[in-house]
Amino acid sequence: MRFNTLFKLSSLLSLASVAYSYSGRMTYYGDDEYDRPSVDAVPACGVEGVDLETDYFIALNENQYKDSLTKSNNIHSADVCNRCVKITYNNKWAVGKIIDMCPRGTCKYGALDLSPALFEKLENLDRGVIYADWEYTDCSNLGESASVAYSYSGRMTYYGNNGYDRPSVNVVPACGVKGVDLETDYYIALNENQYKDSLTKSNNTRSADVCNRCVKITYNNKWAVGKIIDMCPRFACKYGALDLSPALFEKLENLHKGVIYADWEYTDCSNLGESGSL
Repeated sequence: MRFNTLFKLSSLLSLASVAYSYSGRMTYYGDDEYDRPSVDAVPACGVEGVDLETDYFIALNENQYKDSLTKSNNIHSADVCNRCVKITYNNKWAVGKIIDMCPRGTCKYGALDLSPALFEKLENLDRGVIYADWEYTDCSNLGESASVAYSYSGRMTYYGNNGYDRPSVNVVPACGVKGVDLETDYYIALNENQYKDSLTKSNNTRSADVCNRCVKITYNNKWAVGKIIDMCPRFACKYGALDLSPALFEKLENLHKGVIYADWEYTDCSNLGESGSL
């Protein structure tokens, strides 16, 4: 009996950590003042503690909305209220926040009704309707959008284990020092080819758009996140290669290994310095 209880508990905990994806029809609403959620046009989530200021609001389909009610007789009690959603469509993504419910007659299970500003991040309003995938996410990227992240692969080494070559105000990295995170122990030097491809001023290596961007590296069923603040010269780092700080390298492999080959992609910096198992 005790084994069975523990098994059920561990299974539930495992399920709780899984991120589920959904698909559905996406429309938009709120382009006129009368139907934009506000204190005068109260959304299903109500107004207390609800983010009515955001231009990136979402109405979740009635089925999923009502499934999340914590009080069956209180429409304002939905657990999904103020949760953020990442929508992926046609190689683009955008993040909005649930503050409303879309009636069952209009929105089937999986469907979302988006604000005009959010819809426009994915498609022109003239399109009217799209079909997209979505999943719950944290709200750190609310209102943000981008192309779907591409993955790269390459050789990984490390540098900066001696004080003389660690990026600092005395050993200025390619990104410079102004606005650059020199305090992090999880820095990265991007290969020269990709670094220079991102320059916003061709004659200024400090103008690289990749400076201060974070990278998630995946290796041998582990991942770790670091930040680009430097450039690795072409002779040492081919396209796709990264030169890591010792602290970042050690999150993936013992320093004695010296060189690894891993996959990586750009990510947000909320997990900078973090690592885990896949």
